[in-house]
Amino acid sequence: MSIRFPTPLVLSMLLFAACSTNPAPPSDMSQATDSETPSALGHPFFNRLVGDWEGTVTTWLEPDKIYDESSIRGTFAPAINGRFLRHTYDGFMKDKPRNGEELFAFNPIIKKFEVTWVDSFHMSQAILFSDGSEIENGFSVFGTWDAGEGIPKWGWRTDYVLNGDDELIVTSYVVTPEGEESKGVELIYHRIVQ
Repeated sequence: MSIRFPTPLVLSMLLFAACSTNPAPPSDMSQATDSETPSALGHPFFNRLVGDWEGTVTTWLEPDKIYDESSIRGTFAPAINGRFLRHTYDGFMKDKPRNGEELFAFNPIIKKFEVTWVDSFHMSQAILFSDGSEIENGFSVFGTWDAGEGIPKWGWRTDYVLNGDDELIVTSYVVTPEGEESKGVELIYHRIVQ
């Protein structure tokens, strides 16, 4: 007697049936429960970031040698019924359009901040995954990225620091495989007051 495993079609139908028996999550924040509202974002720091920002971003491709400095505009908003915080931004790099997005979470199980980052200039077609801990007036995360085939991974440490409620400084450091750090990007945001 042979054992037959369900086909992908059968598995899909079972999964659909299981999901359809649960009520759908609220589609907008007015229907969300208290634990899903923006005031209950994964960490109190995230609440302070919600809103529109503008500023200047400086990029270094070599230590102590500025490659570009340009304007940037971004928005921090609750995502997935307030469970996460999304940062979207648009700017320029050498006068060419540049945009990107970050998704922030605070993982309550391991008590760490988690960030994913995509960027039209810096990340090509990859996603940078980082995690880390709270620091004074913010948090710091670390991730690694692929510099090329057969090349050891490089690191990327990013500090998010609020000065008051209306200035956010995001500083990212390139970390060599040997552990040497140098500034890669520094974003100085100012809140846009409506």
